[in-house]
Order: sequence, then structure tokens, then C-alpha cells
Amino acid sequence: HLYVLSELRGRYTTNMAAAAAAAAAASVVVVRTHARTHAHRAFFPCVSCNPTTLSSISQQSPAEVEWRRMGCSGDVPSRRSGHSLTLVGSQLFLFGGCDSRSPPGPNNDLYVGRLSAGDISWSRAQLVGPIAPPARWKHSAARFDKTKIIIFGGFHSSNSRLNDVWVLDTVRMEWSCVGESSVQVSSHGDHVLKPRFDESAPHPRGGHSATVIGSQLFVFGGYGGTGSSS
Repeated sequence: HLYVLSELRGRYTTNMAAAAAAAAAASVVVVRTHARTHAHRAFFPCVSCNPTTLSSISQQSPAEVEWRRMGCSGDVPSRRSGHSLTLVGSQLFLFGGCDSRSPPGPNNDLYVGRLSAGDISWSRAQLVGPIAPPARWKHSAARFDKTKIIIFGGFHSSNSRLNDVWVLDTVRMEWSCVGESSVQVSSHGDHVLKPRFDESAPHPRGGHSATVIGSQLFVFGGYGGTGSSS
């Protein structure tokens, strides 16, 4: 299923035709944006990609790509998987994931990596406010409104999935929860669906994709723990 979060305010719709058309248009925009404005793309851990022949994209021939390992300094994040890494301006925001800590499980770490001269200086985020998303991995993260990051879903444990929506304001460094989660914590610590679950909202899941187009968030696929993909 393909879900659409309209206006990024917690209202879900399932307009398949509009979603397909918007996704098709977005694929062209993404390629052009990459070619014109992003000379470097950074990936954790510390690798950069530099497409040096931009005109070849429009000619549908392979671009020349040069990889190199980037230097890291500061409070470098631990090795992990299932995290998200979002580029906002010249800063990388790393959230969540699973690392080698004991007991094993996901976390809700938030690190900021500042790009300078091809290297990354890492630090733990200094947040404003008392709230933050629960620990998770294999969630989605997408930038919108230039300076905000929207987080959806993910796995909290081997049998607990999430479908909550959180927004990080990277200027104020403050988390906010969009709407009400359809998941509640049981007396045993497990996350379960609330009795009055909004069927128009995506079911709890992880390993999905989520893309912002204009004022809408498109959520596609993933695994919700029912024995099949969504």
C-alpha cells in the first residue's frame, strides 16, 4: 500500500493515482537537483561521492564518480545499522539505529555532523525540550521545509513496531510529535495497537520508504510483523 500524509499534519489519505503521478514527477526532480546543486553526497560512515561529469546525466550515459573516505573527528557515533542520516544544509543528522551496546536493541541517539573541507566533525545534539522519539531502527527520515526532518515508524524491538510521526526542528534543535500515535505501551513493555486504531493511517512498520513532495509525505512498503510486506 501507498499512504500519503497530507500537509504534514497527521492526516493520511490513499490517493493511489495522485501518488503515482507525484512519485513519477519527483524522480525527475531528484535527478536534476542532484546534478545541479549537490556536488558532494555524504554517507555514514564517512564516505563522499563526487559526480564530475554532470552533463552525462542528461545524455543518459554513466557519470564519472570518485569515492574517497572522509576524515571524522569529535564525538564520532558508534558503528550501527538501521539508522537514518539526513543532510540539512552543510550538516548531517544521524538518528537511531542499532549498535553493539549491551543489552542489544535500538537507541534514539541524535548526532550532528558538520561538513567542512571534505571532513566531518561529529557531536551529540544538544536538544531543547523534554520529549524525544522512542528508540527505533529501520525507520524513515526525510527533510522538508528546508530545516526540518520528519521521522516515521520503525522497529522498537523484535515484536514491537511503530507508526508515530516526529519532526525535528534543526534550527531550534527541538522534537515535536505530529498527531497521536496508534501504538501504546502494554504493561509488559510491548508496543501494541490502540483499541481505536485509525485505519486510514499506515499500520506500524519498519524497512519502508518515505519521501516528501511539497507538503505531503509518501510512505511505501515496509514490514509490519504480520508475515508479509505491506
